[in-house]
Parts: sequence; C-alpha cells; structure tokens
Amino acid sequence: MSVIRSLWSTSVALTLLLAGPAGAQKKKPLPVPAKPAPLPSAYKPLPVQTQFSPCWSVAFSPDGTKLAVGTYRRVLIYEPATGQKLADWSVSTDAIRTLAFSPDGAQLAVGTGVPGTSGAVLVLNTSNGQVLRPLKFHEDTVEAVAFAGNLVISAGNDEKIYVADASTGQKLNTLTEHVGRCLAVAVPPKSATGRQDAGALFATGGADKMFKVWDAKSRRVVVNFDQCQSTVWCVAALPAPGRFVAGSGDGALRVFGVRYETPQQDSETEDAPPTTETSKKAPAARVGFQAQTFGGAHEGGVYAVAAGSNGQTVVSGGADHKVKVWNLGRNRMEQEFAEAKGDIYGVAISPNNQYLAAASLDGHVRLYDLIQNKFLRELP
Repeated sequence: MSVIRSLWSTSVALTLLLAGPAGAQKKKPLPVPAKPAPLPSAYKPLPVQTQFSPCWSVAFSPDGTKLAVGTYRRVLIYEPATGQKLADWSVSTDAIRTLAFSPDGAQLAVGTGVPGTSGAVLVLNTSNGQVLRPLKFHEDTVEAVAFAGNLVISAGNDEKIYVADASTGQKLNTLTEHVGRCLAVAVPPKSATGRQDAGALFATGGADKMFKVWDAKSRRVVVNFDQCQSTVWCVAALPAPGRFVAGSGDGALRVFGVRYETPQQDSETEDAPPTTETSKKAPAARVGFQAQTFGGAHEGGVYAVAAGSNGQTVVSGGADHKVKVWNLGRNRMEQEFAEAKGDIYGVAISPNNQYLAAASLDGHVRLYDLIQNKFLRELP
C-alpha cells in the first residue's frame, strides 16, 4: 500500500505542476497568420502542364527553309515561314541540348547525354532523321556543338572539347585547356576577304570564366580573354574576320576581336578550312582586344547568343526570360521581346536575317520577324 500511495502522490504532484498555479488562465492560441499578399505576376509559378518538355536549342538550316528544335529526346523540324511541323525524330534518351547544321545542310549534329554519366554527338541525315554516326566521346552532357567544314567540335560538362571527323566518326583531338565545364563553341563563317584577317579560328567558353580563341589548324589557343566576371555560357562568331561575341553569367555581352600581331603577306593558307591533321607548326601570333561591352544586358545570366549574317545584328536570351536584339553599329539595344515564361536557352537568326527563333524552358519556341520587329507565333 505504501508503494501505491507513493506513486499516486507523485502523479498528483506532476499533474499540478503541469497545470500551473491555481486560478491561472489558459494561454490563448497563437493567432492564425494572415493570408500573404499575392506575388507579382512576374514571380508566379508556371502553371502545371500535363505535357511539358523544355526546349533547349534551335538552329536554322543554311538555306533558311528549316528550323531544328531540340527538346526532350526529340528533334523537331519546322518550316519558319508557316510554322508547319515537317518532322519529329526521336533520337536520344535525354535532352537535346545543342544543335548545328553542316555547311551544306545535309547533316545535323545533335548534342545530348545523361548528366554525370555520358555524352554524345549524334550526326543525323537531315532528309530522314537517321543517325549516321554516333560520336560517343564525352563522359558528361554535350553542351555545345559546331561544324568546321567536315569536322565536328563539341564541348561538354566533362571539361573537354573534342574534334572529330563527321564523315568517319574518328576522334582527332581532345582539348583540355579549360579548367571546369566547357559550355560554348563558335566557328566563324569562311572569310570573304581571305587576306589581312585573323585566319581560321574557333572560340570556346566555360565555367572558368575564360573565353578562348583557337587556331583551327594547330588547334592551339592563341588568345585568352579573362574579362568575363562569371561563367561564359554562350559564344557566337560574327561575319567580320576574327570577331566574336560572348554572353556570361554576370549579365553582360562582350564583343572580342583577334588580329595578327604582324600583318601577313599571304593569308590564303591560314584562311583555309581546318584539315583533319593537326599542324605541328606553331600558330601565327595574334593580338586580342575587347571591342564592345553591353553591361547588364540581362538580369541574370546570358544563356544564348546568335549573330546575324549582316554583321550588325546580335540576339541574346537569358535568365530574365527575355530576348533582346542588339545593333553593334549603333552600340545599343533596339528591341526586346518578353513573351517567354521561362529561361531562354537557345536563340538563332535565319540566314536572310528575317527570322529569330528563341527556345525557352517553358516548353515553347517562339518565332519573331526581325524586319518588322514583331512576334509571329509559338511552336509547341
């Protein structure tokens, strides 16, 4: 009985302690927070979609009659003038991150891969979408691809750049000068002058904040640019010999130039397309310079850039969901398009400088008329 009384006394004491002093009032419940004010429309989440596939890349064919779109696992082909879908090719097991037509338009290089696992460039026949050659060199996703004559240059998240023969699929070079992810590649159009220019070049950009210009014959870096304050996400080649434009994570567009340190007496051999064999001869010395800067071009990173064949028009897209048209001759922005509801990851200008295509993570490609400065249509 003494044990039972002891337990009962302890239980009563604990109950009184938890209940507090006699006559104490119970605490009022915490007030229910007021319903938060609605966010501005620009920050509202995207609506849930039952069929949603981000668009990562776009590319016009050399004759301007086709527009290739890279989305999840598929490449879509549209007719720019009408918006009609011409083809739908299922070619990969993951996102199509980058696209590039061959100079004759007969082939399409498709960059894809599984993040952290593998990467590949698939060379397609543009008449039927069949894979002619899979170039499976990368160990992570392929982020950029470009044709240089019959060669394919690819940049990947595995911190490597590969040069391969598009006809045979043979790997020719592995370039490892970037420290970090390689994200961008640009090959200039063939120089019309063939003299007194910077020779055959290509350019790359990456997560190391570096913009590099390479001699295409020796495949060695001739100029390093370190003016970008953040990751170089995208690069494009201007028609003017030795001129490039780069977009970076600091929201800026920068136009870089490269010229010979000493004027060449004869640049015909330098202007020729790169050969399939790397030259052992040291490349001619070049001098680099920053020609123009558009600071704060976008609010956030500049993820995509394209140059028009007129040498004056540059188009950029970025994290602010906007597409902007720049006039280099006037040193200013001339048009802004804000129809997208997601980051702009790919832009392209048609060869005749009439159409602008912008690929967005909201699942649409939007076509614009650059001559009339107006929005035309969405391609789902």
